[in-house]
Amino acid sequence: MTFEDFLYAVIEITSKHPGLRIGQAIMNKLYEHHPVKYAEIAYTAYDCFYIEAKVPETLMKIKKEWP
Repeated sequence: MTFEDFLYAVIEITSKHPGLRIGQAIMNKLYEHHPVKYAEIAYTAYDCFYIEAKVPETLMKIKKEWP
């Protein structure tokens, strides 16, 4: 899966589940596709699950370190 495929999956899940925040979708998909990277980000300053303002910063970090 490319980073672009990851983004598409995030967009797809948020369109199917409008109550889901983008930060939640990002972290959920990251856990699903790259659990090691998820573990590195979860509960750090880059974790955007609860704080939507962190989404751009989180995505930049994920893109930079994409496996």
